Amino acid sequence: MVQGKRAFLRGTFALGRRIILNGEISRPPFEKEMIHPDYEILDDNEDQLLNFKRIVPVYSETEDWVKKALRRIMWQVVRDYAHLLRNPALDEISRKRRLMDTHEALRQVHFPDANQEIQAYQENRSDAHRTLIYREFFYFQLGLAFRRSGRIIEEGISFKIGGGLRKRFMKYFPLPLRPLSSEP
Repeated sequence: MVQGKRAFLRGTFALGRRIILNGEISRPPFEKEMIHPDYEILDDNEDQLLNFKRIVPVYSETEDWVKKALRRIMWQVVRDYAHLLRNPALDEISRKRRLMDTHEALRQVHFPDANQEIQAYQENRSDAHRTLIYREFFYFQLGLAFRRSGRIIEEGISFKIGGGLRKRFMKYFPLPLRPLSSEP
């Protein structure tokens, strides 16, 4: 084992430190082993564990170590910024539909309270999911309505095509690229 890893492990798993470990236990011929377990260090803030003793968000298509880092980042984002989300246009509709506040729904989707029904979260049927899904469809429908009415809310940005940069970029493709036609 590399010297730096050994020092890191000695510091992380110091004698007397309380740690939660989770992983598959195998039984080699003479002893039990847990290879690459998930772990979290217990301290005075045991109620704020991100990875254990709670309903834990699982972000798809990420490696295990990335999941923990992403979970930590999402915890900080939700904790520090979710309360800034305001949606006055939907307040009356939200009350009528019994929807949660947007910031509370966002917090609950990523870090539900321990007393929540886990199956509802696994099936994306929780009140928090319902709130966010409703809002997403509301804005989708609003956008479609603006489009149908012919109103332009904001002019798009026009980009010029051609030039040396485009030619250099196109050299990296093994096959020629051509514009999509509107015909089937």
